[in-house]
Amino acid sequence: MTSMHRLTLHAALLAAVVAVNACGVGNDDETAGSLTPFNIVPNASTFTGPNSTTCGTGTTRVFIFGGAGPYQIHNTSPELTVTPTTVNEPGQFFDVTAFDPTVCLTTASIVVVDKWGRQVVFNVTTSRGT
Repeated sequence: MTSMHRLTLHAALLAAVVAVNACGVGNDDETAGSLTPFNIVPNASTFTGPNSTTCGTGTTRVFIFGGAGPYQIHNTSPELTVTPTTVNEPGQFFDVTAFDPTVCLTTASIVVVDKWGRQVVFNVTTSRGT
């Protein structure tokens, strides 16, 4: 992970924490009609390989905010791993890893579904370096 990627990730995470603290976090267990906004931070990641023949690899930590737990994380790509596949509470996270340097991904999706069936998508792109 480059220092610019880390800085962007930290800035996005800080903004999300400030936003969540400003509006409060509810677990929305009572009814689907009173749900807090459901989102993830970050919502995408791009990994770039070290040279022109190698696709990017790496891991991104994704935080879940709002909505209602438990959350199910569905991986749509065999070139990615997701751990864990169930997250219980808002503010917790899952990790997405791109592990195959021979396969470049043009937006692979991880779908996060909350207790009420609402969905958000995390997109992963891997590309060759220069």
